[in-house]
Amino acid sequence: MWTLTVVHFVVLIYYWPYLPEKVAIHFNALGEADNWTSKTGFLFLSMMVLIFTNGLFQVIITNLPSFPKELVNIPNRDYWFGEERREATVKKAINYLLWLANITCLFLVGLFYLIIQVNYYHASRLGNAFWILFVVYLIAFVFLTFEMMIFFFKVPKDWKKGESNLTK
Repeated sequence: MWTLTVVHFVVLIYYWPYLPEKVAIHFNALGEADNWTSKTGFLFLSMMVLIFTNGLFQVIITNLPSFPKELVNIPNRDYWFGEERREATVKKAINYLLWLANITCLFLVGLFYLIIQVNYYHASRLGNAFWILFVVYLIAFVFLTFEMMIFFFKVPKDWKKGESNLTK
């Protein structure tokens, strides 16, 4: 995710001399530009969105091993956070979050690239590429989430909800 942020910065610096002073940054449902900012504002905004998003994922991923199980919302949480499974559960959750962070960053970098292209070509619309990017992101998000949920729904048949590890 941090590599994608650097790639975005390099692409933005490459296009910098070619961008208009007034950059379209917001588009309505039809893809038409309806809000603008300066080139510098776009640079700052896009980098801050990426840094904030990546930083938030980084903080969650780094601190997840120390989270109390009550702060983690997964199916069969008591089973998966049992002493003998907690480490593997945390690794699985971190893996999921890393994938989610990367596809989210890829979506944002793709979106910012589309915005750069609209402004570079002096187009007035974002176009269908946004919807393709958005649908691909949603499909990846749903796939990852379902894969994660299916994994955590599986528990041994003899395990009963609410039963602690000490009574087994």
